[in-house]
Amino acid sequence: MTDSELCKLIQTDPEQGHKALYETYVKYVYAIIFRILREIGSPEDIEDCLVETFSDVILHLGSIEGGQYKSYIGQSARNRALNYYNVLRRQKEHL
Repeated sequence: MTDSELCKLIQTDPEQGHKALYETYVKYVYAIIFRILREIGSPEDIEDCLVETFSDVILHLGSIEGGQYKSYIGQSARNRALNYYNVLRRQKEHL
């Protein structure tokens, strides 16, 4: 599904649009997060980061210009994973 099709679906049926957005980009987001957290995070940390990324994206769908979801989602996943990485690294240093 293209970004323009997703944008139309989200506008007409938000629930189905959110599901389609998730299904379209879940592997892409997982790959970004996994690449950053694989050495320090557990599978649960990666899954939490994935869920939080999509929650954040869905909350900010209106601010994504022109329905350019892929770049926004990719950057959001990267930023969220880097934040997780820093938190997990600090936690491991204290242990």
